[in-house]
Amino acid sequence: MSTHSTPRDPINSSKDRGIDDWEFEDPSFTAASVIRATLFSSWVNLLLICVPAGFAVNYTRGKSTETFIINFFAIIPLSKMSEFTLHEIEIRNESLASFLYVTLCNFVQLVCSIILLKDNKISILQTTLIGGILSNILLVLGISIILGGYERIQQNYNIVLAHTSANLLSLASTSLLIPTSAHLLSQINVKNLVKQPRGASVVLLIVYFAYAFFFYKSHAELCSKPSPKAEKRIKRVYARDTERGIAQIARMTAGSIGDPTTQVLRLEDPDAEPDDPKLYHYTALAILVVTTVLMGFCTQFAVDSIDSLSQKANLSKTFIGLILLPILNNDIGPVEQALADKMDLTIQFTIGKCLQTALFVLPFTVLLGWCMKVDMTLNFDGFEVVSLFASILLLNYLIYEGKSTW
Repeated sequence: MSTHSTPRDPINSSKDRGIDDWEFEDPSFTAASVIRATLFSSWVNLLLICVPAGFAVNYTRGKSTETFIINFFAIIPLSKMSEFTLHEIEIRNESLASFLYVTLCNFVQLVCSIILLKDNKISILQTTLIGGILSNILLVLGISIILGGYERIQQNYNIVLAHTSANLLSLASTSLLIPTSAHLLSQINVKNLVKQPRGASVVLLIVYFAYAFFFYKSHAELCSKPSPKAEKRIKRVYARDTERGIAQIARMTAGSIGDPTTQVLRLEDPDAEPDDPKLYHYTALAILVVTTVLMGFCTQFAVDSIDSLSQKANLSKTFIGLILLPILNNDIGPVEQALADKMDLTIQFTIGKCLQTALFVLPFTVLLGWCMKVDMTLNFDGFEVVSLFASILLLNYLIYEGKSTW
């Protein structure tokens, strides 16, 4: 149900407008309505109390277990609020929202990497990067496929986007597999072990920017081609089911009369309404900036307290890097898109985030370590690299046909 008294004009609310062309669609926006829409956009926002508490604990208790726990939970509502503001921006300008998502989707991962690199905690940094990729492939994408496909025979997605992303992930995993195996087999000296990853990192960055150009510019139409939607197997009974059925039969009949060869029907929700904005566009951008800055501070406080957490909670640093820290960079957005049968967005939000980690964050940290005179290499733990390679191999088999079932 729309929350505004005046419906939006679909012609004047095109998603292809630039920022300067955005209009104030509803003059009834007030400070109270903006605050209410922002704070009550999700029940997760109850954890916003952890944000000021995280600052207070950090400056009173310092690097402690309490500081890690409170700031860990503070990042969750901030991430959800960022997702809400990106959705508000998407209503008016889809291309800008997509650009902002790609830019900020790995913000927490990037901040973690820089802090760990500065503190020379290379082993935790490497484990966190591998854990970030594994959690998106195995956890987030896995849950999305299970929940999204539970009520459908199958779900479809853009096979060009999926195959391109999976192939690039295979390339990235190979860039880790070769130096790691060479080191384990004692076929490379220490000096070359530090130099070779720097050249490989430059190549990975070039591949990433080439991929971005391919996806957003040269082949944008091909990569954004919508995939067929699947009808739900389980349907609830509503009072208007009879009218809906008659309307559906009428559309089917009209389609068959106009084109006897028509085989694919477009399934639409008769009650579906376009989303109405709840925030002014500049307000949404301002909130996005504030939440991003706060996430940066909370991430720094949490990462600085890793040693205390490891000692007092008796947790291994491998567990912290492989499990806990990657959770901070995950979100439920891909799952929500899968439930709405928007698997193209699910693939983009999960595999795309993995690509940015493997092709941008990872080589960026190697080159940044070179500038900081910290020996960050592509020689990772053998078990972690094999796990990553096996997961990407499984992913390639999973998305081969451009469709999935739970």
